[in-house]
Amino acid sequence: MLAPHPLFQGLIPEGHVIASEQLLLKKGERAIKKILSSKISGLKINENGREVEITGKDFVFIFDKSKGCLKSYKFRNIELFKEGPIPNFWRAPTDNDFGNLMPMRLKIWSEASWNREVRGFKIKEEKGIISIKFDFYLPSVKAYHLVDYSIYPDGTILISNNFKPLNPENLPEIPRIGMLMSLAEGFEKIEYYGRGPHENYCDRKSSAFVGIYETSMDEQIIPYVSPQEFGNHTDTRWLLITNEEGQGIKFIGNPVFEFSAIPYTPEDLTLSKRGEKHSLDIPRKNSLYITIDMAQMGVGGDNSWGAKPHPQYLINPQNYSWSFLIKPWKI
Repeated sequence: MLAPHPLFQGLIPEGHVIASEQLLLKKGERAIKKILSSKISGLKINENGREVEITGKDFVFIFDKSKGCLKSYKFRNIELFKEGPIPNFWRAPTDNDFGNLMPMRLKIWSEASWNREVRGFKIKEEKGIISIKFDFYLPSVKAYHLVDYSIYPDGTILISNNFKPLNPENLPEIPRIGMLMSLAEGFEKIEYYGRGPHENYCDRKSSAFVGIYETSMDEQIIPYVSPQEFGNHTDTRWLLITNEEGQGIKFIGNPVFEFSAIPYTPEDLTLSKRGEKHSLDIPRKNSLYITIDMAQMGVGGDNSWGAKPHPQYLINPQNYSWSFLIKPWKI
């Protein structure tokens, strides 16, 4: 074998990986039924005109009936949520999105995230499990959205979503479909089983291998010159967020979800035009904002001046159902 030319010696260190690939041997199964248990009893309901309080051995939930959301989630006297889960269909536009006029074409989905009307509320107890259902109407997109919180005696919540547009043929593609929430201050340690360690999207994930990763709120921030969507992780089995004492909250997929955990809301990062601000111009929140998504559309476009993501990476308007678990966590 010929010795390498002296000019090229030392350019690539010994053991350098030229290429790698991860292969799926078995597709994940839905295992939520194995996690859920209603053997412990003792849930109590206290309902008044505006709120519903559910109390268990170590936890208290408070639901706001007029807003249709979980207002408070305390586990062992520690508040976990700052703002509870709400339906979310919007993502901050990327540079590519501005090229295909996404902020104008899909603006109604931003409005749908916030212009919700609570049309119905039901509470039911059966076999030690309490179900709280909110029926929303989304006038911006003429759609119904049902959110069902099934509360188990150990403090676990199964959140089930059903989205039904009345005239899907009249709607543009959906930027994302999921839920948005924020945690109380101090919950900044992040561990997850999904694709990482860098951000990844449905059309940008081949280089992000599935594994268990540990990170933090600060490490999740990507300071793009122009503020935009960032920090997503696909094919996530579970996400655990804790404070310094090891207390926190765990999200479990059914079987998988996408997530981001950053100190910004989608609206914080939404610009009216590309390059309008720099990332340093956007104030950071003091707590993490979590998106738990069934899906987010791709960030591609074969160019940044008009092309949309490929059709297989778009979310077409139609009926969707998805669910995930929330469990209190204490090490």
